[in-house]
Amino acid sequence: MTLLSDTNLSILLHVAMFCSSSKSQPFVIYNVQKWFPILTVLALVCVTFTQAQAQITAHGLFITDQEKTLACYITTAETVSNFPLTWSRDSSNLAASEEKTVIVSGNFRNYNSFYKFTVQPSDNKDTFTCTANLTSGTTTATWTVYVHKGPDDPVVTGPSTVVSGVSSTWTCVVDGSSGTASIVYWQFGNGSRLDSGTFNNDNEVYSDTNNLEIHKTTSTLSLTLSAAAPNFQLICYAVHFDTEIQKKTSRSITVTLYPGIVKTDVTPKRNQTWKVAEVLTVSCTAVTGTMDSDTVVKWTWEFQKAGGSDWTPYDGRPSDVTTEAMVPGPASGRYFTQTSTLKRTLTLADSGRRYRCKINSTKFPEDHSRLAEEFSVGTVAALDEVGAETENAKSAENAKSAEKAKSAEEAKSAEKAKSAEEAKSAEKAKSAEEAKSAEEAKSAKEAKSAEEAKSAENAKSAENAKSAEKAKSAEEAKSAEEAKSAENAKSAEEAKNAEKAKSAEEAKSAEKAKSAEKAKSADYSSVTITVISLGVVVAVAIVAVLSFWYNRRKVKAGAQGQSANDAAAAGDVGNLDAALNTKASSPLFDDSSVSDESDMTDDGTVKGSDADSEPP
Repeated sequence: MTLLSDTNLSILLHVAMFCSSSKSQPFVIYNVQKWFPILTVLALVCVTFTQAQAQITAHGLFITDQEKTLACYITTAETVSNFPLTWSRDSSNLAASEEKTVIVSGNFRNYNSFYKFTVQPSDNKDTFTCTANLTSGTTTATWTVYVHKGPDDPVVTGPSTVVSGVSSTWTCVVDGSSGTASIVYWQFGNGSRLDSGTFNNDNEVYSDTNNLEIHKTTSTLSLTLSAAAPNFQLICYAVHFDTEIQKKTSRSITVTLYPGIVKTDVTPKRNQTWKVAEVLTVSCTAVTGTMDSDTVVKWTWEFQKAGGSDWTPYDGRPSDVTTEAMVPGPASGRYFTQTSTLKRTLTLADSGRRYRCKINSTKFPEDHSRLAEEFSVGTVAALDEVGAETENAKSAENAKSAEKAKSAEEAKSAEKAKSAEEAKSAEKAKSAEEAKSAEEAKSAKEAKSAEEAKSAENAKSAENAKSAEKAKSAEEAKSAEEAKSAENAKSAEEAKNAEKAKSAEEAKSAEKAKSAEKAKSADYSSVTITVISLGVVVAVAIVAVLSFWYNRRKVKAGAQGQSANDAAAAGDVGNLDAALNTKASSPLFDDSSVSDESDMTDDGTVKGSDADSEPP
């Protein structure tokens, strides 16, 4: 083990901490390795002359109903026979929850003791003491507990059944939170939070028996509910931020309709006179509210004498009044209806009386205007009086009918006049409409004519342009055709000249061959020459005849067969040359009479011959 090992450094730090524990401010050592020699000397001095001190630690707030742990520890090199740490509270010994000894190094021991408990309000400001019993003496450490308490469960008061359209009030009391007040708010069961303007919070502060400063918050909520939501929940929430505790209490609410008379029915329906012994039936139907064990509805029938002001309970037979059973309303279970009926046989005493039906309930107050409904009987007459009154009533009825008929006739006449006036107005409106329509049609027709004229003008212009285009195209085609014809004529002329040049060349070549042949046959006999000369004359005569024939054909055929005749003429000349060649090769051909080429003309005839004369 080296001198500066981690274990040795740890021991020295513990010793330094113990030495400083008796001072008001513990010191902190930086760069432990640099100060190792000094720490070593200081440790020896502390172990020799300073007693180790016990210490207590705890974490977090001490909140009621939560488990907390106090930890006490001491490090010393002294040898002890028993575990040195013990617990006490307000001079009462406590048993440790756990004890642990850790060997630090050599003779140094770290003793740890733990005490666990569940925090109660009565623990507030109690002092816990940890005592270390060492050979050198006793040392102690103390810890004072300050309890923090969260809110109790909210207490909600108010009606569980309310009347639709009537304001109702609930209160929520949140008590028991210490330190700071709880935040209180209201919410419906569907999660929607109520606006803060619908409730008011009031806070009260007091000290309880455990010297805790307690906050009590009272929240008052006022709402006017509708029967459209017959059943729902109200929830009061309390949130304490110091302890992070949240509590809530819910209340189920049922909405019903306010009890009251909703309908009255009278039989027979008569406004003036009833007959004695006639049965009068009056039925009253009322909403009775939610039907439950604490709802009891009671019907009362009363009457008021003619000219009187006091109401007297009905004095007829009990059987005259019947009350039916409760019937569920449109939304079953939300409210009920009930009908009570009075059937009375009229007497002269009923003349001018007023009857009324009335309800009251052990659950709902009687301050509602619809809890009673009144009905006036009118005049009740004997049978003979009824006959006279009936006649008078009949006359009055006839007069009234006549008046009605007259009024109806006048109304009918006024209606007819009005109808005639309306018809006339409609006719005028129709005439004006037709005139307007005719004018619009005329305008449309003129516009159409102008449009058609413009279209025709445009069509004519297009036609002229098209004709000019065609004429231009024809002129260009004609010019192209003439150019093509001229080109063809030029090509034909060039071909003719070329053909002539070829024929002349061939004739020259033939003449040269003929001259050579003549030179070769110069030694022939004069007879042969004579015969040859005669053949030549005959040939020339044939050529002249053919030339004359060719010229006549050329004139006759004209321009159409010019090219073909030229070719034919060229062919005839060739045939003539062939014939001449054939005769020249004959042994009977004698050219001794022809001395040289100078005696021949350019076209191959003999000078001084009669080749151009007519043939014999």
